[in-house]
Amino acid sequence: MIFDRLDDLLKYAPLAPEALAAAAKFLASAGPDTPDGKQELIGSDVYVSVQSYNGRVKNPDKFEAHREYVDIQLLLAGRETIYAAAKSDLRQITGYSTEKDVEFFRSEGDKETALSLAPGVFALFLPGEAHLPCVGDPAAAIKKVVVKIRRTMFKA
Repeated sequence: MIFDRLDDLLKYAPLAPEALAAAAKFLASAGPDTPDGKQELIGSDVYVSVQSYNGRVKNPDKFEAHREYVDIQLLLAGRETIYAAAKSDLRQITGYSTEKDVEFFRSEGDKETALSLAPGVFALFLPGEAHLPCVGDPAAAIKKVVVKIRRTMFKA
């Protein structure tokens, strides 16, 4: 997991040069008025999903992990807490869906780390790193971009 400022995203470029350059270019132009929806940046290898929603109450059954894609999560408006935990500290509650590239886990709540996301700050989760996004005030609007990068775009 990486938690850093958007201004510093390209310092991680050696990990996935082409993918992170494309992501940085898109994110530099994104703002609260960016329309919701999915947009491919490098075919299905790198794409973005822009989402608008209200914060959600923390649900310990909604920790997720992916196997094929890296997530970069960046808020365009609002505030959100993303919880991170080691998969070994969670209990798997659904099998892995190859179609959706996700499996879900339950947390017992004592081995989590809370990351406070605000515009200009991103969280990057590698495949297998469990996270619980979207937690926030249910009355507060949030606008977020999730960049999905196929793991094969990253150097070993």
